Parts: sequence; structure tokens; C-alpha cells
Amino acid sequence: MACHFTQFSSSLVLNSEAEASYALTLLDALRDDETTCTGMHSFDVSVLEAEDASNVLWLRDAYGDADIEAVIAFVRRLAEELGCTGYWGFPYSESCSKPRLNEFGGGAFLLNLGTGKLEDRVTTADWFETTLQDIVSKLR
Repeated sequence: MACHFTQFSSSLVLNSEAEASYALTLLDALRDDETTCTGMHSFDVSVLEAEDASNVLWLRDAYGDADIEAVIAFVRRLAEELGCTGYWGFPYSESCSKPRLNEFGGGAFLLNLGTGKLEDRVTTADWFETTLQDIVSKLR
């Protein structure tokens, strides 16, 4: 049996150490009530352990099975509650423990923190299919 992996590692800069601490509290609350926000256990969040980084969150997959939609939901909720602005997102990878058709790729997204709107999203599979169709149609 093959194992499927979704992996990422990203940072989110907040305004203060207090906001970073609140983010961890919010995540714990969302994990306790997964009836409204499923997948919250599929990723880890901690405060970045670096000098002058007490306001920076490090978000990453927990076990190679990250639920990207759950990560987006968490950051949307956090941004709404803290009044964040700007844009945030990251690329992610998708792989498999055994060679399988269409099991390797990834994607990326860009989230507007002020509005919660997903401004853009791409997967390598969608990009490949669209690009291939464009090239084939030009050859006709």
C-alpha cells in the first residue's frame, strides 16, 4: 500500500509576541472543536526559535499529511480575529511512497489576510493540463 504525503513549511509574521501566543491558544481551541474546523491536527504551529522572532509563527506539516484547507482556515480565522492585513501563502508538495500515476506534484496559494479571500491558487497538475492544452491548440 502506498502512503501519500502533503508537506510544507512556512512562516507568518504577526505584530507582537502576544499575538503569536494567542495564535497557539486559538489553534488549541480549534483542535478541541474539530466539528467546525477539521484537519487542525494535520499541521504544527510554534513560535520561531530565533533571536528577535518572538512574533513569528512557524507552520509546517505534522506527519507529512497536512490538510492545506485546514491551514488556510486557521490563518483566515487568526487574521480575522487579529485584524491582520497583507498577503500570505506558501508552496506545498505532494508525493507518494511508491511510484503511482498522478501522485506527484504540489501547489501554492496566496491569501489576502485582510479580506480572507483566496486571491490565487495553482496546482502543478492544473498548470500542466492547461499548458498542455494551450500548446496542443496552437499546433492545430
